[in-house]
Amino acid sequence: MVACVLAAIIIRSSLEPVLGERNIFMFFVIASFVAAWHGGVWSGIAAALAGYLVANYCFVEPRWTFLPLFKAGRTDLIGYFSITGTAIVLLEALHRANRDAEKAMLLAESRGERLRSGMDEIEKANTEIRRLNAELEQRVRDRTAELEAVNRELEAFSYSVSHDLRAPVRSITAFSQAVLEDYQDKLDEEGVKYLRFAADAGKRMNVLIEDLLNLSRVTRVELIRGEVDLSALAQGVVANLRKQEPQCVVEVDIAPDLRVQADLGLLRIALENLFGNAWKFTSRTSKAKINLSSIDENGAVLFFIRDNGVGFDTAHAHRLFGVCQRLHSAQQFPGSGVGLATVKRIFNRHGGKIWAEAKVNERATFYFSLPKTSSDSCQAPAAQVRTAN
Repeated sequence: MVACVLAAIIIRSSLEPVLGERNIFMFFVIASFVAAWHGGVWSGIAAALAGYLVANYCFVEPRWTFLPLFKAGRTDLIGYFSITGTAIVLLEALHRANRDAEKAMLLAESRGERLRSGMDEIEKANTEIRRLNAELEQRVRDRTAELEAVNRELEAFSYSVSHDLRAPVRSITAFSQAVLEDYQDKLDEEGVKYLRFAADAGKRMNVLIEDLLNLSRVTRVELIRGEVDLSALAQGVVANLRKQEPQCVVEVDIAPDLRVQADLGLLRIALENLFGNAWKFTSRTSKAKINLSSIDENGAVLFFIRDNGVGFDTAHAHRLFGVCQRLHSAQQFPGSGVGLATVKRIFNRHGGKIWAEAKVNERATFYFSLPKTSSDSCQAPAAQVRTAN
């Protein structure tokens, strides 16, 4: 401020002969403006007052005295203080705007820095997630490959063992039967009974081995899909059952025109097991009935085979599809306990599923799903085809 006032005095002294007395205040306006620009509003006000006193003392007649205090004209004073005050206010507003802008810039930079830091953290987290996902996927692929290899080894072992067991089991059964036929009169009643037990056990073992071989073949055989007329296939299965057990009188209802996309050979095995079970478990039921049809559930077509046989407790339904799992004793109903495990594996290979619901001594229903044809003809019409003895 002092430097600005001294500069104004020097400039005014050197230019006074040219400018005259009336323009003296212009230099102190400039001095106040410079002081306000560099020092703020209070420096500008102090420079304006100091400039007025210096001008009044040194340049306005009578010089070198402050008497009277307002020697300059009213117009000059009003103009001087108006211009000086306006300049100071504008400069202060400009300074304030600059300060606010600087604060805003600093805040923006701080937020930008935090945002960049946050983005860096997010990118690091995303990179870590991608790394973990890749690692997890690789581990899943490795475990899947290991599991597939183990399954192949187990299937090959099962097939080999089952295949190799057939010959000795058949020999045991055949020789037991031969001893019974040729030497029965030379054996006591106890010996005959034991040989019959051995022959029957051999027959049951042979059935189990054959079923295990079939289960292994179902897994190993190539899947060839095509459109299958499920209704016609079921009718053929039922016709074979009637030939094998003509003494059984069973009423069978098969809905017409049920079509699926499936492997014909594997689907035949599945229906043989499902209808064979229904046939077996209705053998002690008067007016036995078996029904094959379909229902629409939430836009999906479900097929079902229902019988009115001995049924079972639905709470144990999950055990039905395990290997050698039975809900009835072999004395009540013969069987190896492998058939439904084979059925489940067949539907799993097709991308379908199977489950069961039942009520003891009333009914059993096996539901299954398979891909339907593009013609949407899987829905069972109201009319049904009835086959009966």
